[in-house]
Amino acid sequence: MSKKHKRTNKVVKSGQFSSAELTALSPGQKGVTVAKMPLLRDQQFGVSTPCGAEPIFVHSSFRASSTWLWNKLRSTPNTLAYYEIFHESLATMDLKQAATNSYSAWRSKHPCSAPYFLEYTPLLRATGGIPAYDASMAFSRFVPADGLDGHLSLEETIYVDGLLRNAHANQKIPVLTCTRTLGRVRALRKAYGGTVIFLHRNLFHQWASYSSLALAGNSYFMDTINSIVKSSRHDSFISWLDDWFSSRIASPENEQMFQVFLLLHLYLYAHAFDAADLVVDVTALAADKNARLSIEQALSNLVHSAVDLFDVRTDFEQSVFCVGRIPDFRDTIEQFTKVIVGTCLTDESVTFVCQMKDKALEEWDRHEFFIRGARSAHVTEIAELNIERDNFAAQLSEASASRDALHHSLAELASERDNLAAQLSEASASRDALHHSLAGLASERDNLAAQLSEASASRDALHRSLAELASERDSLAAQLSEASASRDALHHSLAELASERDNLVAQLSEASASRDALHHSLAGLASERDNLVAQLSEALAAQDADCRGGIA
Repeated sequence: MSKKHKRTNKVVKSGQFSSAELTALSPGQKGVTVAKMPLLRDQQFGVSTPCGAEPIFVHSSFRASSTWLWNKLRSTPNTLAYYEIFHESLATMDLKQAATNSYSAWRSKHPCSAPYFLEYTPLLRATGGIPAYDASMAFSRFVPADGLDGHLSLEETIYVDGLLRNAHANQKIPVLTCTRTLGRVRALRKAYGGTVIFLHRNLFHQWASYSSLALAGNSYFMDTINSIVKSSRHDSFISWLDDWFSSRIASPENEQMFQVFLLLHLYLYAHAFDAADLVVDVTALAADKNARLSIEQALSNLVHSAVDLFDVRTDFEQSVFCVGRIPDFRDTIEQFTKVIVGTCLTDESVTFVCQMKDKALEEWDRHEFFIRGARSAHVTEIAELNIERDNFAAQLSEASASRDALHHSLAELASERDNLAAQLSEASASRDALHHSLAGLASERDNLAAQLSEASASRDALHRSLAELASERDSLAAQLSEASASRDALHHSLAELASERDNLVAQLSEASASRDALHHSLAGLASERDNLVAQLSEALAAQDADCRGGIA
């Protein structure tokens, strides 16, 4: 095995330290990091809790007891523990959905607890969803665009920042858990530091949980395998894995699907292991009390409160895939694993990957050991059942064809019914419109009848007025006739008077002319008189002068 470069910080593994050793670890040591920030006194645990403490990240895969561990950390007084921080439902979640999404809503096998997403409710928008979160963060960004050693997108950073601010505003240690972060463990560590916990269980046991749920009709977890692979093809190993097992079927009965599940997890786990401060093996905790006590102490130191993992357990559900050629099956896994260990950063992670692979296959071998005999004993029975199944399938196919024909006829009848219903609706609407119009016309008729009655009364009154006016007209006509005769007589008298006036005017004209002539003559006489008066005045003046001269 080639020599890997060593980690500079100690990683706490399940069972690596005793309780006393873990208690003695310094606060700055990885695995029990305590932020150097203002402290709040925790009366229950007898220690001080960091205000604005660094976050604790819990990374795991699906069906690996992550909800159980989250609930343990959630129950401590100093933490604000977020469940599945990249869950796709957070994009549209409202208060009602948050209140009803809990362990009891499905066959979860999760511990009893308050609804999963209670801690998010203060952050919900009125229109639903968490600010800055987008559903693409669930699987489309499972592996960062620049790879497993890459960086978070700006949107992811803004979103996680909001979660941390909310926890710090409540003076709690932020605990962020998720089964959709295995491809970005390093990216989150680069962005936020804090303490990184990597949680896992025996991979064959985990597969059996996927398988059991799929057989019961819940294929979500089985489908996540392809969701992760298809959205992470920019990673060369995952792309190779996808192409090599391209004929796989997303079914618990498909051996290639199991191989993809196992190898994908080994690859992601190798990188998560190298980035982790604390690695928690749930399978080991259930089997080894000392391992459990070690992890309890490490977690208690992190959250400054007692964490009790006494109820840890492991179970096995159901695996049904059957391997055709076991040597080929195992060797394919071995060859891919050799490539995976070549991507590991430390000797520890190489050992870890190999152990995870070996333990999974050991459990598969043990499973096959116990069921292989039963499987062989029931081969004939299975064959007969397969024949019966095929017969039932043929009958079902015929019944389905008959059902489809009936459905087609029913659809046609339903279509005819809908057409008739539509026509009836239109006719009813037309009838209602006509009734409405008729009521309007009746109202108009009554108004017109009332107006007609008023008009008839008015007409009768006008006829009476007309008769009175006709009588007045006849009287006036008689008076007019008399007036006309009187007028004619007056015209005759006026003509005579006009003739007399014309004669008088002629006489007046002649008198005026005679008067003017007299005035002219009078003017001449006046002039002559004036001349004579002047001459007389001169003569008198001369006489007076002569007399004054004679006297002198």
